[in-house]
Amino acid sequence: MKWSDCKTDEDRWQWHSEVYAFRRMVLGVNVEERTSPTDPSGMWFDEVRVREAAQRLQAKQRQSRPFTFTDEELAERAEWARLKGFTDWGAFLDAVERGKQSVLPFLAWSRARRGEAPTVDGFKTPGQAIHAA
Repeated sequence: MKWSDCKTDEDRWQWHSEVYAFRRMVLGVNVEERTSPTDPSGMWFDEVRVREAAQRLQAKQRQSRPFTFTDEELAERAEWARLKGFTDWGAFLDAVERGKQSVLPFLAWSRARRGEAPTVDGFKTPGQAIHAA
């Protein structure tokens, strides 16, 4: 959904929640952050709505990730896990499964290392990622 498509307050709540979720999961913004460039006062922040949007985004991301990795990809994942204080990628994934971590900041970090823009499976906006068919 684009901002210009938002006709009701409910649409605006959804749009802002998706922005907050995208910023957390893709850009790695701290979960304590209650403002965004599109909502500098935090007026449109609602933790429950943001979590719901994040769950939709994670579900979409999970559906499209491959389950096999090259040696280079495995090494990159191990490096990320160590940078985040985990012993290995498996320990990081355990935290993801418990809901204590998100894998999407890793994807943004990985893509940035390759000089790519942070995206979720090719989508560059929250609305594109969450509402793609």
